[in-house]
Amino acid sequence: MYPKNRCSSKNALSIVAAIWFIQFFTVTPFTYGSSVVLTNMALGGKFSTSLIGFTSSAYYAANMLFSAMASVIIKKKGLRFSVGLGCSIVLAAGMSVAFFGSCASAYICAFFVIGAGTVLSSIISGPSLIDGWFTEGKSMAMAVLMTSGAVGGFAMPLISEYVVSSLGYRACWLFYGLLGICALLICVLFIKNPDSVKVQQQKSGSVLNDSARANGIVPFVKLKHIAVWSALFGSRIIYTGTVSYIVLFSMQKGLSSILAAASLSAFHAFGLLGRLFGGVGMPMSARKRISFSYLIVALGGFVLCSATTSAQIFAAVIIIGFFYSSTFTLVPIMISECFGDKSFSASYGFCNTVSCAGGMLAPLIVSYISHASPHGFGAAFFAASIISVFCALLMYIARSSEKI
Repeated sequence: MYPKNRCSSKNALSIVAAIWFIQFFTVTPFTYGSSVVLTNMALGGKFSTSLIGFTSSAYYAANMLFSAMASVIIKKKGLRFSVGLGCSIVLAAGMSVAFFGSCASAYICAFFVIGAGTVLSSIISGPSLIDGWFTEGKSMAMAVLMTSGAVGGFAMPLISEYVVSSLGYRACWLFYGLLGICALLICVLFIKNPDSVKVQQQKSGSVLNDSARANGIVPFVKLKHIAVWSALFGSRIIYTGTVSYIVLFSMQKGLSSILAAASLSAFHAFGLLGRLFGGVGMPMSARKRISFSYLIVALGGFVLCSATTSAQIFAAVIIIGFFYSSTFTLVPIMISECFGDKSFSASYGFCNTVSCAGGMLAPLIVSYISHASPHGFGAAFFAASIISVFCALLMYIARSSEKI
């Protein structure tokens, strides 16, 4: 087992703060802020609004494909190397976007590369660092880390709208690239490999030890876990669909560009509270809390699909943002509870692959339904809400590996 006192209070603060800012600087600009920039570019005639969905799908496709690879890199080279490599990729690809002009295919390729970089910089490496450094207080440390995305989701749309309106599109993309430089510097100065992880790997042979290989790639690879995979996959549709298209949906409903960007900011502002809520200890298991959250998210989706006023739109995005964001904290906790520390990176990487597959398809599904149905995005959000209800049921009936 890991040493009881794995991380001193000073190390704990520096590690959590470092990976928090790295995630803020590398993930949130291209996950949340870019939708505002691309929406403004599309409405300005640079390219079709469909590019918003294609870039988001390319990003999540890379998340899906590189999640498993990230666990291999972490095992072979260590967490510090993984974070540094990811920051370098995001920096290079992010800077290049500023010079693409109206070339839609270039944006799609760039977002694919950026998606690969963010997996390495923080999406897999961040929770793995928390799991490697912490024993006590792990759930709250994970919750604090997950607030980075919510803070970025609140700030980046507003910052992006201001930069675009004041300095233009290119300046905004260059600003995202500069944030990548900040992330790389933080990695070099503050990120350290947890020694306890190295000791544990030497004792077990590797993250994926012989018993794990005998049962599959990771402990999740069993037919009885299909319910969990399906829930993680399907639930991502309403989240990613809302993030990708809420700005456009709000503007179609008559909201100004500032209010439309504010709706996305509200989504992530309450997502911040949701991620902290996910880290609060409760008698209910993490799996059942995830199921409950999916059910409330579906309720918010039903409100959103019928929304006609700004108040209704804001109420819906607040509900979805708060309760879905709580699952970002709960899913790593569920994995840690079920499978322990020994293969956390591999288990989390596999679950992230499944979830990102849903994120990859979500913008395409929402875009297709909105164009095919006379009700537009209302029909798309209604379908996503129905799927979220089924995901809640699947997660509730799924049993942990300890009971199988």
